[in-house]
Amino acid sequence: MTPFLRQVAQHYNREGLSSLCFVFPNRRALRFFEHYLGQEIAAAGTGPAVAPQMFTMADFFCHATGWRPAERVEQLQILYGCYKALNPEAESLDDFIFWGDVLLGDFDDVDKYLVNPEHLFTNVSDLRQIQDDYSYLTDTQREAIERFVDHFNRPGSVKDKFLAIWRILLPLYNSFCSALREKGLAYEGMIYRDLAERLQQESAADIAKERFPWSNRFVFVGLNALNECEKTLLRRMHNAGLAEFCWDWRSKEIQDPANKSSVFLKGFTVEFPSSFTPDPEGLPQTEFNLLSVPGGIAQAKQLPQILQRCTPNPGIETAIVLPDEQLLLPVLGSIPEHIQKLNVTMGYPIGGSQTGTLISDLASLQLHLRRKGDGWLFYHRQVWTLASNTIVRSVLTPEGAEKLDDMRQCRKYYIPQEDLCGDPVLEAIFRPVVTDNTASADQTRKICQWLQDVLVSIAVRLKELPEMQMELDFAMVCHQTLRGLLRYDLPLMPASVFRLINQLLSSATVPFEGEPLEGMQIMGPLELRALDFENIIILSFNEGQFPHRSVSASFIPPELRKGFGLPTYEYQDAVWAYYFYRSIQRARKVWMVYDARTEGLVSGEPSRYLRQLEMHFGVKVNHFEALSPLGSVPQEEVIGKTAEHIETLRQSNLSASSIREYLICPARLFYAKVEGLKPEKDVLDSLDPGMFGTVLHKTMEALYPPGTVLNEPFIQRLRKDKARIRSLVEDNIREQLNTIEVSGRNLVFADVICSYVDAVLEADLEQVSNGGSIRIIGSEKCGSMTVDGFRFIGFIDRLDSPAPGVLRVVDYKTGRIVQEDLIFDSKGNIPPVGLQLYMYKRLVQQGARGSDITGAIYQPGSLISGKGVIEHPLGDDFCSRMDAELSRILADISNVDVPWERTADTRKCSMCDFRAICGR
Repeated sequence: MTPFLRQVAQHYNREGLSSLCFVFPNRRALRFFEHYLGQEIAAAGTGPAVAPQMFTMADFFCHATGWRPAERVEQLQILYGCYKALNPEAESLDDFIFWGDVLLGDFDDVDKYLVNPEHLFTNVSDLRQIQDDYSYLTDTQREAIERFVDHFNRPGSVKDKFLAIWRILLPLYNSFCSALREKGLAYEGMIYRDLAERLQQESAADIAKERFPWSNRFVFVGLNALNECEKTLLRRMHNAGLAEFCWDWRSKEIQDPANKSSVFLKGFTVEFPSSFTPDPEGLPQTEFNLLSVPGGIAQAKQLPQILQRCTPNPGIETAIVLPDEQLLLPVLGSIPEHIQKLNVTMGYPIGGSQTGTLISDLASLQLHLRRKGDGWLFYHRQVWTLASNTIVRSVLTPEGAEKLDDMRQCRKYYIPQEDLCGDPVLEAIFRPVVTDNTASADQTRKICQWLQDVLVSIAVRLKELPEMQMELDFAMVCHQTLRGLLRYDLPLMPASVFRLINQLLSSATVPFEGEPLEGMQIMGPLELRALDFENIIILSFNEGQFPHRSVSASFIPPELRKGFGLPTYEYQDAVWAYYFYRSIQRARKVWMVYDARTEGLVSGEPSRYLRQLEMHFGVKVNHFEALSPLGSVPQEEVIGKTAEHIETLRQSNLSASSIREYLICPARLFYAKVEGLKPEKDVLDSLDPGMFGTVLHKTMEALYPPGTVLNEPFIQRLRKDKARIRSLVEDNIREQLNTIEVSGRNLVFADVICSYVDAVLEADLEQVSNGGSIRIIGSEKCGSMTVDGFRFIGFIDRLDSPAPGVLRVVDYKTGRIVQEDLIFDSKGNIPPVGLQLYMYKRLVQQGARGSDITGAIYQPGSLISGKGVIEHPLGDDFCSRMDAELSRILADISNVDVPWERTADTRKCSMCDFRAICGR
């Protein structure tokens, strides 16, 4: 197989390189041609030769006109100035800058396709005016505009806003182009149109002689989809006898009229005949293989086996194509060690790096700043997200890392700035910058300079870490982007500044260093243009990823784009089809690897090109499937018990909850009490069920202090003092969340808890309504006792006396209570709530000889629905049965021959704190 570019080099080296200028679709093709041409010159043995001029198509237009495109941000700034001059009531730059970017794309298309802006952007409010006055339009254009007008003749606020913008597009386009020219600037479409219009007025030979004095023959190599400016260039130069063309569409698949890949070249090859016919010996027979892999990164892991099937020592003849840039690092990590030479022609996107994540997290940190007095607070979620960033953790001093760990234990909702000092990186990061949420150029500068300071403080440490050198490169690119942004005075809101920075960084990549003309090639699909390889491995060969599914935003409706010859979705579809079929036409082996999972944006279906190859062209494709059988790790269902385990339990404090844990799963008690493991507590944004109950308990404790006598007047006064109840509830919520405010869903929780408190007060009022009273003995009262050598403790929510000689243990339950929770069921299962009340009675009994002790459940949800207080008498039969059951359970716990078993009901494992270490 002789690559197309080598054939071009052979042809023109034989004819002579004198006064030649070559034009290519991209820089990668130019570099390879340069390499092949050097080899051909050396092989000819004619000695040194003067290299011809070589350009990409975009560079050729710039060189021919002398223009250079202005930077995108500068274009947006100038465009906004023009827009504001035309629309005195224009929105702020914050709102404009992002949809203004869409306008730049539309203007670029209008110029590159030589569309008359007066025809396209005309005021189309009157359909009759179009029919009468715009006879110069083609039938296709008139039909497109009529459909457009008919659609927007129907009323609607969004349509009205669109039409308001549409009506100023023509003057905006004209004033924008004029403003750029006055500053000596241009965008790429302007440059293209400028040369195309000059070629219509001036001689192509004169322009070529002026701008390319050393060249009189121009060879256009490997082009495909040409815009109207490029077509004008080729026509004028061809008519002047200056241009030659080398088209690359030899395979029957590309030339098939039913294949979209032939949309462009079937006309070009007739109008611009090729200077020579490539592949005189014919194209090789290609072997096609399809590999189904259940996973994304798993595709990269299959590369060693695929490469072994292609060639034992892959070099420049082999290319790995990555439609998904995020697979680049997994691919690099999967290349076999014996392959020493690699050339990564694609950059790695900053968006997929820890540095890109860091920039986004820093933005979120500043946008959630809170002021308290003279100080500033940072929201916990952003603080701990930043603290978890790999870069931040790697550059912190031991003291800084220890400070963060200590801070995490405090579980503060808002963290003061002064708590995040003591480390240079922490001090650089946690510096209040967005202290004024207004649009100003000064605010934009402050944000950019702060981000630069953070990157510099991090980069100093990253230099000392060899494994983080790629992130150091990312930091450098980010710093350069911010430095470029500082050149402009952009009065933006802080959120818009961060959004603009992320938008600029989203298109930035970090290139890999290497020799581009040696070793196996790793590249994106667009870099395949005009290049040929014997072995091609395409990963992410999924529909939606290859071809890439993308629809660019545009103010020009599809019907108008089609009517005026602007690129549409069908255009992109044809371009991608050509890229694929051209890349495989000279390959000997093609491997197409796709992710077989159906998850998120991944369809689980191979690309449409597979079906086209098989069904339309009758190509034989070998199908393979990569299987990854997963086996379960053998897990012991029991944990051996030792005497030390039992002794540890005897030294700890057990409770009714401990017995419930043992009954649910003995292993759970082992992890909690023997091993002493506790789940790590995170800072929560809102109350969890446990916190919810605690707030209710503490509120009732404050309302009912020990010694209080509950009678009708007292309770009525409490119920009327709703402000005090609300204040207590919110104070307790702040205490539980360790925050300075009650906001969001916690306001709803506060309302619910207030209603629960009132339900408890109303239930107590009903009990004393006949002149009775209830005396509060204690709230959250702690008691302890020893049973069969084990120490038990308990906290009684409320201990009261509704009558002389009667004590009542009261438990507030915010959860749901059923009958089986209070009494033994038919199977003899211990009732969990009944067990708790029984324990409370045992704890109280020791200091209340002669008193009748009963239990009661206050369930606010049931109280509100009118079901009343659930009384539980705790009679002798019930307590005797509980005594026996508790002794039996403690005997089992004390028996070393009874192991710590794991529960057989795995459904209970889903909410267990120890499921990760248990293996369930």
